[in-house]
This record gives sequence, C-alpha cells and structure tokens, in this order.
Amino acid sequence: MRNDLLDKLKAGARPVGTFLAVGNPAVAEGLILAGLDYVIIDSEHGPLDVESAVDVMRAVEARGGSALARTKDSSRASILKMLDIGVNGLIIPNVRDVEEVHKIVEHSRFFPVGQRGLNFTRSAGYGLADYARDLGDYMRIANERTLILPQCETKPCVEQIEEIVAVEGIDGVFIGPFDLSVSLGKPGQFNSPEFTGAVRRVQKACAEAGKYCFTFSSDVEAGRRLMAQGFDSLTLSTDNLVMFQAYQKLLTQLRP
Repeated sequence: MRNDLLDKLKAGARPVGTFLAVGNPAVAEGLILAGLDYVIIDSEHGPLDVESAVDVMRAVEARGGSALARTKDSSRASILKMLDIGVNGLIIPNVRDVEEVHKIVEHSRFFPVGQRGLNFTRSAGYGLADYARDLGDYMRIANERTLILPQCETKPCVEQIEEIVAVEGIDGVFIGPFDLSVSLGKPGQFNSPEFTGAVRRVQKACAEAGKYCFTFSSDVEAGRRLMAQGFDSLTLSTDNLVMFQAYQKLLTQLRP
C-alpha cells in the first residue's frame, strides 16, 4: 500500500505540500510535477467532496505524489468516505479534546486499533490489490500506512495536547495557525507570547511522544523559519491563493 509521504517522513525528510482548493485534477497533477510532495484536498473550506477527490487522487498518484484530505469534520461519515477512496492520510479539523481524538481513531482505524467500517473499496484496490487478498493483512497494512493527523487549532486542544498525542492510532498533529491564534484571543498575532508558547507546547508534546508535527504558512519567509524551528512538514499556501497572487504580479508588471 503506497504512501510516499509517510516513507519520506520516516526517512527524516521534511516534505512540503499545499492545500488544494481549485479542485481540478490537472492542477493537482501540475503541483506534483512542480516539486510538491503532497496536496491536501480541502473539503472543510474548499468545494471538493468525495466524488471530485477521487479524480484528484488519480492525477496525484500518476505523478508520484501523495494526496491527503482535510475532512469536513470528525464524524464517521466524513472520515470513512475519504479513507475508502484511498487517501494517504486525513487531517481532521477543529479538534477540541482527547475524547474526540479517541472517536477519530475509532472511525479511522481497523480492528484491533479502531472500528473502521470494512468494505473492499478503492483503498483496497476493490479487493484485487495484493495487500488486500488477506483480510487480516489488509486491515494491518491500512492501519500502518495511513496517516491520521488531528488538527490543533483550538485552545482546548492545546490544553490537552499531551493526552492527545499519547492516543494510539494517531500519527501526529497538524497545527492550524490562523484558527489557533483566534482561539487564543490573538487573531493573526503569530509572534505573541500566547501563540508562540502554544506552538512550542504542541511541538514538544509531539516530539516526546514520537509523533509528527505539521503546520501551515502562506508566506515563504515564515515557512523557512518554521522549517528551521523543527516542524516535520510544512504545508505552503493554497493553490488558488498562489495563482491569484501570481496573476496580480503579472498584471502589475504589465500595467504599472
């Protein structure tokens, strides 16, 4: 069961991805050809859902990239459908406490770790993939090869982060800086002591638990600082924002 992003993380590389909001498979394919390691199909804030995500995944896989999905929420249906189409991992937004994380594991991991619903869908090669010919092998391999990353973007999540990262079945945490800054009462104040202290606490908890810590930046210079700060992966901007900014720059040069 292929998951190049997981392999890169295990090898100590620090992969870079982006959020996919445009949703066109050709755009996703081009992002991998441009050098990104992964895209995150955004069904929380973006227009994509399961039906459109499948074609995006095929385009990404064809070019050797990885496709994650940010679910709409932490419900069983939102988690299960994205896993069944074969995403390499999930980012679950707006997680608030350790009880919710236990439910996420229950929905996203097969027995004996969780209670994920079983069917031979695309993630199992419709039952034809070598790794899915034996039911026990398929459940074990799917559990081992699928990244599950709750998104830490609330003050309650930070306050329980040590318990959260200790939960069996999650691979790490994705820090959502914008919503986290709002939840801390410091909207967009990424240099405030409250925000930087929360980020350090999350990073420390992940490191001590042996879990990955991802984060987001819309800015290259800030992204460099975050990578130097030790994050395992950086998600850089969104496809639509980069495109719009590029056209703004071109038009400014054309019509000074």
